[in-house]
Amino acid sequence: MWANKDPSQRLSGAGNIFIKNLRKEVDTKNLHDLFSPFGNILSCKIASNKNFDSLGYGFVHYEDPKMAEKAITIMNGAIIEGEKIQVEQFVPQVDRINGAKKTFTGIFVRNIPARMSEERLKEIFTRFGEVQNAVIRNIKGYAAAFVGFVNFTNHQSALKAIKEMKKEKVEGLVVCRAMNKFESIPKAVGHQGFMLYICKLATRIDETRLCGAFSSFGRVLSTKILRNDKGRSRGIGFVSFGSVESAVNAMNEMNGKKLENQTIHVSIANKSREKPTPTPTQNQSSRPISNETRESATKKNGHYCSVEETVEHLRELILEW
Repeated sequence: MWANKDPSQRLSGAGNIFIKNLRKEVDTKNLHDLFSPFGNILSCKIASNKNFDSLGYGFVHYEDPKMAEKAITIMNGAIIEGEKIQVEQFVPQVDRINGAKKTFTGIFVRNIPARMSEERLKEIFTRFGEVQNAVIRNIKGYAAAFVGFVNFTNHQSALKAIKEMKKEKVEGLVVCRAMNKFESIPKAVGHQGFMLYICKLATRIDETRLCGAFSSFGRVLSTKILRNDKGRSRGIGFVSFGSVESAVNAMNEMNGKKLENQTIHVSIANKSREKPTPTPTQNQSSRPISNETRESATKKNGHYCSVEETVEHLRELILEW
C-alpha cells in the first residue's frame, strides 16, 4: 500500500527500482525487509499470477531517489536464497516502448508464399543492409499461412526495409516493425486472449472469412461476428489472438485497410465491447444470484419496477457483478 498519497511523486517513477531473478519463496514482506535498510519505502510489491504465486520479480519505490541509487549499487548482483538477483532503475513501459521504436532491428513479414525459402527471404532483404537472420514460420492450424521475421544488424537498415517494401510490394510481402515483449495489450482484454475489435465490416463477411483475413498475423484463437435477431451481421466482429505481437501487428496493419472493398476500423477490444448486452435467454453466470441482488433488481429509487424495468436493472447488476 502507498504510504505517501502525493500523486506527483507516486507517478513520476523517481526512486522506483526493479528487482528480478527472485526465488518464488521471496514474498513482499521479505522484499521489504531486504530493501528497507536503505531508506523509507513508499511501496513494495512482488508481482504474482492469478493464483498469487510469485513471478520472480518485484518493485520497491523509495521516498528519496538517492536511496534507490544506493540500493541498486549495493544489492545488484547480491545472492538471495541462493539466486543472484538483478536490481536496476525502473523504466516505465511507455519509455521502454518508445525506446524500442527508436532502436529496433527486427521486422515482421506476412503474406509469405508457401514456396518461399528462408534463403530467398534473406536475399530479398539483404539489399537494405546486413541481415543477421531470417526465419519463416507456418501459422499453426493454417497450412497455407506463413509469416517471417528478419533481423538486421542495425536500426537504419530495418527502417529502410520497411519504407521501401511498402512502396514496392515485392512478391506480395507486407512488412512492419516486429513488436517486442514490452508492447502488451491493455489488461481490459487480457482475460480473453489478446482481442481486437473490428467494425464497418461488410455484412457478407462471416467468422471463417474474418479468420482468414487475420490469420497471417499469428495464431487466431477465435473469431466472432455480432448479428441481429434475424442472424444478419451488424458489421462488427472480434478476433482473439494467442500472442501480444500478433494482435498488435494485426491492428497496425489492418486498421484503415479495405476488406472486401470496405474500409474497416481495427482497435483493441475493451471490456464494454467484449460483453454485448445480454438477453433473458442467455446464461449469465454459473454463480447463483443472491436474494439481496434479486431484491435490488426489483427496486429502483426505492420503488418496485415493472417487469421490463426489472429485467433491464437486473442486466445492469449482473454486468457490474
